[in-house]
Amino acid sequence: MKRILIEIMMSILIMGSMQFIFHGSANAQEMNPLPPPEIDVIPRSWNYEIVPDLMNGPIFYTIFGDVLFEFPPNTPPATRCIVRLHVNSTDVPFTTIGEMTFDIKHKNREFHTTAEIDSEFEAGTSLDITIEGTWEYAQAVGGGDVEEVHFSLDFLPFSRIYMELQGDAPRRLEKGKWETFNITLENMGNSDDVIKLEVKNPDEDVRIEFSSDSVALERFETMNVTCRILFTGDEERDVIARLSARGIHGGPNGRKEVILAASSSIPSGNDERTAVWILLLALLLVLIISLTLLLIIGHIEKRKREGH
Repeated sequence: MKRILIEIMMSILIMGSMQFIFHGSANAQEMNPLPPPEIDVIPRSWNYEIVPDLMNGPIFYTIFGDVLFEFPPNTPPATRCIVRLHVNSTDVPFTTIGEMTFDIKHKNREFHTTAEIDSEFEAGTSLDITIEGTWEYAQAVGGGDVEEVHFSLDFLPFSRIYMELQGDAPRRLEKGKWETFNITLENMGNSDDVIKLEVKNPDEDVRIEFSSDSVALERFETMNVTCRILFTGDEERDVIARLSARGIHGGPNGRKEVILAASSSIPSGNDERTAVWILLLALLLVLIISLTLLLIIGHIEKRKREGH
């Protein structure tokens, strides 16, 4: 009996000690919560494009790119991330997609974001962009860590190219015959530029000539250029005409690709001359037959008169 009482008392002491240790560590955790993790924010592949804005003006710049967030291995899975993207300038009208919030499921996270700048922003200058990330989780003090990254983009004039056939001509190339296309060049940037036309991936059976290889354009100005294409191949196939418009400032290029059906069955210059001779001989033959018929009819009429 005495032994049983000793075992019961030992069990009570052990359970009490464990409960004390558990509550003590919990209180210590409440007194000393985990520090916020140090998160790295890395901008990647940032660029811009210029898109027509038919409702609010001629164009607007669209900034886009990927942001990589690197979290340390000890980051709790319950961490929430709030991302803000803004421009450090009060002179530039700037619109963003707003805040982005997501739960951390992996130690690294990459997302694509965009922002817009009005077309009055002068091309050829730099813009300082800030990515701000706020990290929140239950054990953190003061709402988590805030990380900012600053980087610049150089905005340059952007060229655009349109290409179409003149008139109602079919979208088809005939061997040995020049086809004329109309090219419209447009300076899509708030700065003057000189746009140079180039042929990309030239085809050995295709010759392309421009009425002017380079065009000086003021900001937002357009101009037409004539393009002539000649097919010299011996087989029917599709021909791809790849043209590029490059500005002297090194901004984004305008590109145009046109697929044309090329035919080799169209007569060449010698064949056309042969066809003309055949037509003349046919007309001569018709004339000879007509004269012969007239002579025969005249002879018959003469016999009738002599018979009377």
